[in-house]
Amino acid sequence: MKKWFIGLSVGLMALPVLAQDMPTLGDLPVGEWTQIPVEGARCLYDTEYSFLVRPASEPTDNLMIYFEGGGACWDGFTCGARGQFASQYFVDETEPNNLRAGFFDFENEENPVRDYNTVFIPYCSGDVHSGATPAVTLPVPPETGLPIEEVTVNFTGFENASAALEWVYANYTEPSQVFVTGCSAGGYGALFHAGNIMRNYADQRVVLLSDAATGVTPRAWEGLALWNTYSVLPDFIPAFENITPERYSTTFHMRELARAFPDNTFAQYNTFLDQVQVGFYGLQTGRVVDATNFAQIAPEWARQLLSNIYSLEATAPNFYNFMPGGTVHCITPLDITYTYEVQGVRFVDWVRSLLDGTANVSPMCDVGTGECLTSPR
Repeated sequence: MKKWFIGLSVGLMALPVLAQDMPTLGDLPVGEWTQIPVEGARCLYDTEYSFLVRPASEPTDNLMIYFEGGGACWDGFTCGARGQFASQYFVDETEPNNLRAGFFDFENEENPVRDYNTVFIPYCSGDVHSGATPAVTLPVPPETGLPIEEVTVNFTGFENASAALEWVYANYTEPSQVFVTGCSAGGYGALFHAGNIMRNYADQRVVLLSDAATGVTPRAWEGLALWNTYSVLPDFIPAFENITPERYSTTFHMRELARAFPDNTFAQYNTFLDQVQVGFYGLQTGRVVDATNFAQIAPEWARQLLSNIYSLEATAPNFYNFMPGGTVHCITPLDITYTYEVQGVRFVDWVRSLLDGTANVSPMCDVGTGECLTSPR
């Protein structure tokens, strides 16, 4: 499986189509992952796209939709090196999948989603699951040292994930509850697709948890325009009509979703000094973050993280937050899911409260005491 790095109205949009021999839910073995290809869907470097489904071992109406994380690119410098997006995730006998830790440890009795049906939306588009711009040619600067002058890429993450979700809607028509989540780029993917998921499951309770994806970016950051992200925002919600880059932020997005769907639950998880999110922020502001400047750049990012959290807590009563200290990136695909604790509240218990509708706290490390500088033990 690719490493868990950040980078970051389907309506009339032309989507890839599901293959005619697409299996239905009843065709899939329970308690096992099945890979389902999407005809016409393409990854960043024009490789094929597919998604994964694991029906629960025992019958259940609960559903988890998990968006994979894994990097982002937005120019010839970041897209030129054909790295983690060059190939796609496959499940076969020669390469067993690695979905076994965190929320994917279905043998762990403490796992709050161990009895959920699970759909895994892989990530291979470099656009945090939000792109709708195929065949973009970008100049590769000479300083990269790469033997190419340009690279052509497909920013089609929103279209790919939306096609997978069409299968989900057709096969999980009336789940009792839907849990939408993902880490890093997948945390943004969960947010960008949550509006359409919630509209489709309007009669079901939906819980959104965005893991390690707070969205600290410069205002009107050009990557979103390159990906054509603004065209896929949920314009059936009035606040998104005629949205401009200057007005948009992922905090704005989360708040307006929370207002539009007041009966649903919205949540974020971030560590106070998330080293990958800090690194992404550095690149977006023209700086490469390393050991020599992390201590200068990280506080900039952390201040905006706190601003995002406080803004959401003040304006969305159905929003909750969990913020431990330290620099670790992501939690939901890792075993620290079961060990991290803030203010006497374990993350796994906090997630359980989100799912059962009893959440009433937003645990945060104490900034004033230095607690936020170290990871929970």
